[in-house]
Amino acid sequence: EEELMTEIFEAKLAGKKDEDFKETADMLEVVREMKEQNPMLGLRGCRLGITMPIVTEMQARAIFKAAAKVIKSGKEVLPEVMVPLVGFQKEFEHQRTIIDRVAKDVMQEEGIEFKYLVGTMIEVPRAALTSSEIAGGEKGAQFFSFGTNDLHQMALGFSRDDAGTFISKYMEQGIIKDDPFVSIEEIGVGRLMKICVEDGKSS
Repeated sequence: EEELMTEIFEAKLAGKKDEDFKETADMLEVVREMKEQNPMLGLRGCRLGITMPIVTEMQARAIFKAAAKVIKSGKEVLPEVMVPLVGFQKEFEHQRTIIDRVAKDVMQEEGIEFKYLVGTMIEVPRAALTSSEIAGGEKGAQFFSFGTNDLHQMALGFSRDDAGTFISKYMEQGIIKDDPFVSIEEIGVGRLMKICVEDGKSS
């Protein structure tokens, strides 16, 4: 935001007309509209890709274009595209539809075919508890990985950025054994991960 404001300010000082920096002004307005009180739980991950599909399209295209280049050089590659912060099966399905379409477009453009996988990072507790649903069906996730920092934040209600103000006291008083952002909290978060793996494999 500050960089855009500076750019507009300098343009005005230089005597430029409003239409000369309209694109920058429009971008500043969009940035301000996206400003959030709690970005951790706001417009990020797949939520950003759903509200602004062009973001997912650009990222997927970059991945598949790079894969095509590697394949044309005579090397084997299996791209793995990971959709972040999924909590609902429909979120994953929405994003995978875009990714599959972009992959098809790139294959046609490059005149080659390649295999790829689309999965998700388990960061939201609901995703861990509904992994069989997220992995199920033709449009289901083909692999999982765990985003343990975000999973701990959402499961414990601890802010990774602010927990330092009390984590040491919690450890000193025996409330928790270890810093959950250093090692996995096994009883609660570990159980979520166990459920996720078992249910995901059964789908």
